[in-house]
Amino acid sequence: MDHAPPNPPAYVEASPEQAIGAGYSVVDYESGFYSGATFGTVSAITDTWFRPGLQVRTGLRLAFGARVASGYGLEGLISAALSPHFGTIVDAAARTASWRPVLGVELGVTSVKLQSRLLSPQTTQHELLMRAPEDPFYGAFLVRPVRFRFTNFEATVLGFAFGTHLLNPGRELRVQIDLIEVSYVR
Repeated sequence: MDHAPPNPPAYVEASPEQAIGAGYSVVDYESGFYSGATFGTVSAITDTWFRPGLQVRTGLRLAFGARVASGYGLEGLISAALSPHFGTIVDAAARTASWRPVLGVELGVTSVKLQSRLLSPQTTQHELLMRAPEDPFYGAFLVRPVRFRFTNFEATVLGFAFGTHLLNPGRELRVQIDLIEVSYVR
């Protein structure tokens, strides 16, 4: 008599897949004209995946922090990214796990007005400067290498986006560090 365990059920991924989630990020603007302005964001996002590994994301971010002039601001975003699935494993209960890194581009609009210190060569003191970005639209390259899917949940532990405003590219560097993000896959 053979008492081998039954084969796990075949895993077939639906297409398209949709997810809703939330996350926390830190954003920093850097320039040669003034010192950096860092602030935190919480986000609400929706993702749609298409086979064989394309992800489209839309979302809103609420920005807050001491460097945000009004105390808060809003950002809207849309992104397109490659999101391959590596090493999908399935257990006997049909639970799955896979590594799903992301590499893509993001376009967004921001209402954030920042407070930063103007770097002036004529004086040793820094003047406080309240400023809005010259252009509310930004573009960024993004990478989320530490991203995993566990059956109906997805988690990103670390991600990066490097970009600039679109009308004056290169004048300011926008650096975003995604610290954590959790999504529920429907």
